[in-house]
Amino acid sequence: KCMKLSEAVKLRIDELKEEHKITEYKLSDLVGAPRSTYHYFATGHYDKVVLNLIKDTCDVLDISLVEFFNSPLFAKENLTD
Repeated sequence: KCMKLSEAVKLRIDELKEEHKITEYKLSDLVGAPRSTYHYFATGHYDKVVLNLIKDTCDVLDISLVEFFNSPLFAKENLTD
């Protein structure tokens, strides 16, 4: 299924939250981002990907950007404009 990049980022953050057993609330707290930012991703109301948010999320989860994007979600054939 093709999806927008923002949807792939949302799904990846969901995967990582589950993997790291961390809630959206706790993640936003640790990153220092407004809870509404993650909520907008979770509900699909945020169409732009903010790289700083992804980087900060990776830092909190102690993973690299390479690890974040190393997912089939980001395969070219799965993304649309």
